[in-house]
Amino acid sequence: MAAPLTAARTRAARAVCCLIVGVAGCDRPADRRAAPPIDAELFGYEQRVVDGGDGLAVVLGAELVVRVPRSAEPLSLQIARGDAGLDLTVAREEERGRYRLMRVELESAPAGDRLEVRDAEGRVRASFRLADPAPLPEELRARLESASDERRQALLEGALERLSPRARVAARVELARVAQSQGDVSAAIAAWDRVAEAATSAGVPTEASRGLRAAAHQALYARRFDDALRRLDRAEALDRETRNAQGIARALRTRAYVLLERGSLRRAEAALDEAEQIAWASGLDVEAALATQARAPLLARTGQHAEAVEALDRVAPRLEGTPLWMHFVNDRGWVLLQAMEAGAIEVDRARPRAAFEEARRLAQQQGSTRHEANHVANLVWVEYLDGRHERALTLLRELERLDPARESFAGPFTEVVAGQIALASGALTAAEMRFDSALRLAEQEGGGVGSEYAWRARFGRAQVRAQRGRFDRATDDALAAIDEVESLATHVDLEGSRALFRRDRRRLYESAARWALEAGREGDAFLVVQRLHTMPQRELETRLRLEALPASRRERLDALVSDYLDARARYEVSRSERDLVPTSELPAFDAQRVVERRALASRFNDIEGYLERVAPISIEVASPDAVAEALEPDEALLSLSQVGDRVLGFVIRPETRIHRWLARAALAPFADDLAGVTSLYVVAAAEGARALHRAQDPSGAPWLERFGIAYLTHAGVPRRAPAPGPRVVVADPDGDLPHARAEGARVAELTEARVVVGDAATRRAVLDLVDGSSLFHFAGHGRLRGEGAWDAHLDLTGGQVLSLEDLLVAAPRVGVVVLSGCRTAETATAPISLAEAFVALGASGVLATDGDVDDAAAQRFIESFYAHGGAREPVRAYRDAALSAEAAGASGWRRFRVLGWRRPEPAR
Repeated sequence: MAAPLTAARTRAARAVCCLIVGVAGCDRPADRRAAPPIDAELFGYEQRVVDGGDGLAVVLGAELVVRVPRSAEPLSLQIARGDAGLDLTVAREEERGRYRLMRVELESAPAGDRLEVRDAEGRVRASFRLADPAPLPEELRARLESASDERRQALLEGALERLSPRARVAARVELARVAQSQGDVSAAIAAWDRVAEAATSAGVPTEASRGLRAAAHQALYARRFDDALRRLDRAEALDRETRNAQGIARALRTRAYVLLERGSLRRAEAALDEAEQIAWASGLDVEAALATQARAPLLARTGQHAEAVEALDRVAPRLEGTPLWMHFVNDRGWVLLQAMEAGAIEVDRARPRAAFEEARRLAQQQGSTRHEANHVANLVWVEYLDGRHERALTLLRELERLDPARESFAGPFTEVVAGQIALASGALTAAEMRFDSALRLAEQEGGGVGSEYAWRARFGRAQVRAQRGRFDRATDDALAAIDEVESLATHVDLEGSRALFRRDRRRLYESAARWALEAGREGDAFLVVQRLHTMPQRELETRLRLEALPASRRERLDALVSDYLDARARYEVSRSERDLVPTSELPAFDAQRVVERRALASRFNDIEGYLERVAPISIEVASPDAVAEALEPDEALLSLSQVGDRVLGFVIRPETRIHRWLARAALAPFADDLAGVTSLYVVAAAEGARALHRAQDPSGAPWLERFGIAYLTHAGVPRRAPAPGPRVVVADPDGDLPHARAEGARVAELTEARVVVGDAATRRAVLDLVDGSSLFHFAGHGRLRGEGAWDAHLDLTGGQVLSLEDLLVAAPRVGVVVLSGCRTAETATAPISLAEAFVALGASGVLATDGDVDDAAAQRFIESFYAHGGAREPVRAYRDAALSAEAAGASGWRRFRVLGWRRPEPAR
């Protein structure tokens, strides 16, 4: 969008320079041989219209750049006007690679003039023709200047047929702007598509690419990501064909925004890298700065908040004063707010507040109510987080004035925040009314964006009811909110920027558990804490499975989403039309909207149902009764969950259900409850698991002497193990661990397994062999680098790996798993470990390590483990082997842990 211009400069600013890429197509002086042309190019910010197929058009009044080889002699710039010429002052020169960049501020020049590059002797070395970018008739332009949107639309549509092809493109651009200003996203997409069609017919490819990029932007707003990417593919192809560097950079930047919203962070980063490289190489400093600005949300989403803030501060001087400055300051406020909420860096809350206030002021100057409402909504959140509730309420009233139609973002958002403020001030009745209103508004959306506010509204209402002592009803609300939030988790980005989302979810789960216990509903409390344990696994598995969908299923899913978004856009348009409906027709109109709302909810449910069919979540949480039925008389399950500042412990036995609040993870309070138990299954976070691994009973003896301890990711009924298949050993794939190769040979001898070593251990071969095996033993390098969930992996041959992602996508069926490598049971900050992934996939038992292991010590313990029957009953074998090692004074066993059930069920 062009910068605001004074009336005196409006006409002058309509003239643009056409970029001649290289020397092709330039008008040359007659003394061509005496003054050989140089490889000069003209660049600038804010393209508008090109003249035929000659190249890129640049608005006069912006900074223009002439790029020439560094080897060229001193040159000057001149506007040629008849026989005379107007010399231009080069503001500055700088070197960039093989080129010298000559920068000049070109205030005005009439169409038909030329910008000429001359040498010291006054000879023309390159020439760029100026053209009129808006060839609308003067009379039509004058009538459009003061017309309302509706009048502008009527004038432009009425004039289309009698305009020239070039003028028709300009008219289509104005019509698209009108549709965009009215907030009808579907209409705006169609209007920009028509710009592209008209420009293609008129032979103006760079203007066609502009229309496609604008349509892609609008598709992005509607979250129609595939539609946006298809248009960007076409735009980028046109720009590459015409060597339009600015257009290519913009298409790549928009592509990055789409990929960022879709959660494809690595692809988004690659697109921004290319956009920056092209912009810098072409002397387009502003475009390069915009690519850096687009990178900031990506950095914030991966938890790199300090880097995101630094990047924005670095490019601020380049973007200040440009038409996109409002979006820049809003982005800076958003990044600062994310950093503040995540607690990643120390942030003065005055900084995001100042950013959003400046963005609001700029939106007011531009007359954009929609943008102003968004900035005010961000200000509301800042004030609420800062505890300035009165100021937040004042802003909420302003937001209601700016958005009387209560659009999908501002409506439920306004009510949820108002409810939280009322709740914090003790006004429970007002809070409950606000949360009820938020829930109604969110449910009208039929899912999608509204779902986030639906679960927050239910959670808020549950808090009100809990404060009133109505714990039973509070539990019902909280359980309904958990169902909604787990559905929503399928669609949200799971990177660092969602830390707040996960933190709020944890508060919901913890509160639900407390309220359920207060209501005497121990079974519900148990189920809630188990779902808390499985929350990161559910998110990760669902995301990876969705990414692995074959193309045909992905297309079907995209079609369902597109259908839903189209229906939602129609519903929102009809909402804004209600005030125009005659009173006598309101009942019929409202009845029709009810039908539309139901259809919208039905379409959203279609998406949910399809996701469940093609990418089901296989993790199932069992009730206390179901767990008890699966236990043998001498078995018990212990669940330890951090709830606020205390630990909630559950013990489940065939005939017993007990819960206690503990100061920390410990077995001592349950000593009497565990009498007669020989196998204890433990569900606990990593810290609790490590503490219990070395725990002692009240007499000072290790718990391991009293019963075998095995760990589970959550309380689930043990799955039936696959039919007895082959036993597989993979040993020393890299060829650098002699002990691992020897260990593999020994295990194969003890278990009659097939052994795979060295180059034969490829990813494909290992996955094929593991699927359906009754035993999978791995002896080699286990790795856990970085903090990403997929950084955990087993090293295979030739640089290949077997990763956590491979396991969750391929989902191999396997019985007993032994991961004799370093850190194979460790999670660091990843959601789940390799060992836990095998358990989640149904393995009956997994032996793995929670740290680095000595090769020789590991081999000795592994042999003892198999000698005690590890291939059949890994839990019992681990205990017997550990006690034997302890008695012999060996400590290697302490790095190993066993996960899973004592005995797999026989195949049926």
